[in-house]
Amino acid sequence: MGYCVLVTVVGAWLGLLMAFAQFSFLFTGLALFICTLFVYLYAPSWRVRHVPGPPATPILGHLPLLSKHGLGLFCLLKKQYGPIY
Repeated sequence: MGYCVLVTVVGAWLGLLMAFAQFSFLFTGLALFICTLFVYLYAPSWRVRHVPGPPATPILGHLPLLSKHGLGLFCLLKKQYGPIY
């Protein structure tokens, strides 16, 4: 008699666990879809407008431009981007 009760209780717990797992996957998928949709729709408006200027490398910045053109670089930049340089 005790064995039947144990099997019934374990079966009920496993059924509950499976139902929770299915709900968890459904909820996670829905949340991921909503986040992806939000980023897809609103990400273009998050772009920051940068000040016009020459492109820079991530670590060195504008140092390669100085080594390539020397101090005459500032005259070139002034012609292209205005009197800020």
